[in-house]
Amino acid sequence: RAQPSRVEVKLPAAGSGETHSEIETEWRWECAKPEALTHVDVGLFKAFPRLKQLSAQIVTAKGQTTAVLKPNTTRLKLAA
Repeated sequence: RAQPSRVEVKLPAAGSGETHSEIETEWRWECAKPEALTHVDVGLFKAFPRLKQLSAQIVTAKGQTTAVLKPNTTRLKLAA
């Protein structure tokens, strides 16, 4: 079961001509067998077609890692 615990949205100021937006969120999963969880398939690129890149920081009992996802690379591998 996944639940966002924090969401922050940074939109460009009206009339600024800026096209870059940022969404920062923190998710926490509750899993009956966390040792069996090896990856998360991210569907945000289908839901938001203009999304170009997703930077992720992963923290598990096994360690920490980072990843960059793009529309053709949507599988987030968890720390081994």
